[in-house]
Amino acid sequence: MCIRFNIVILTFLISLLGLSCADEYDYSYVLNDNNYLPLEKGKYIIYSSDSIIYRGGGSVKDTITSFLKIENIDTFLNTAGERIVVRHHWYKYKDEEAWKFKKRSSAFLRDQNVLSTEDNITLVKLPLFPRKNMKFVPTIYVNPDLEVEISGEIFTNLHQDWNGKILDIATPYAYENNKINACRVQMVADTLLKIQKRKVVEIYGNNIGLLERDEVFLFDDQSGNAPIEVRAKKGFIHKLQIMEYN
Repeated sequence: MCIRFNIVILTFLISLLGLSCADEYDYSYVLNDNNYLPLEKGKYIIYSSDSIIYRGGGSVKDTITSFLKIENIDTFLNTAGERIVVRHHWYKYKDEEAWKFKKRSSAFLRDQNVLSTEDNITLVKLPLFPRKNMKFVPTIYVNPDLEVEISGEIFTNLHQDWNGKILDIATPYAYENNKINACRVQMVADTLLKIQKRKVVEIYGNNIGLLERDEVFLFDDQSGNAPIEVRAKKGFIHKLQIMEYN
């Protein structure tokens, strides 16, 4: 009787151990299987950053050129069991300058998607297993009426009605003398509105991460014949482009 009881206990413990190992294996597999946005500690990418910011009712257009470095600093498990990758953002305005710390952000996996939290805003960046024409909602975790301040201007419609879509996963991205397998992702694109233009397209490289981001958020209080890039009262145009990675 005692021997049989011990066998039952031993079998139960082995089963628990097997489940624990399976969970750990599956968890690690899912964490590392997103080839387009690696979440490993120690990875970094350096970008050139170019912006045009519209202020003063469109009378002022500030042009800003800088460099940005985003580095995966650490990882930890949150209370939901999600592995969070902590990222540090550094900037400088000239190549010879030292990097200056700007802010922290994070990235993690949830429900077969890769998410990023930056400036207290959590966006779905892309599905874990992207396919061409696949659709998703980037702003599912964002209040659509959220007010965002940029250069003293308040925006209330930055995150309304985002229409995420995988545009392409086959066209190579030219980087120096190499061709990188890339995934092109539309986060939002207005098509028929004449008083605003909202467009965000991101390109991710296989086993590298974000290669390029093109953002346009321009707003006018009335329509006109001139392009909105000319008549916008407020907003910004921003482009990030990869320069270096490890």
